[in-house]
Amino acid sequence: MKKALNIFVSGTLKKTGFRFYCMQKAVELGIKGTVSYTGSKNIIVIIAEGEEKDLKKFLEWCSTGTPSCRVTEIETHEIGLKNYSGFDIVNK
Repeated sequence: MKKALNIFVSGTLKKTGFRFYCMQKAVELGIKGTVSYTGSKNIIVIIAEGEEKDLKKFLEWCSTGTPSCRVTEIETHEIGLKNYSGFDIVNK
């Protein structure tokens, strides 16, 4: 069953390639949505839509991220589907 999540990832994430590798992992798993920094640059916001089993794998990746980053907290909220057509990095 397809569902959508709003994911907040906190930690040492700036200049680690987290958003780029997040996009790669999402595409690999068939996840659609977006990834962006919040104003603080220490929190990354992800909107992810996909099958539950793929979202679970994606969340596992998000909880560790890249070798150069340090994830300290991950928070998820289920949201309504927006039917994204791909996965994009959004610069705010």
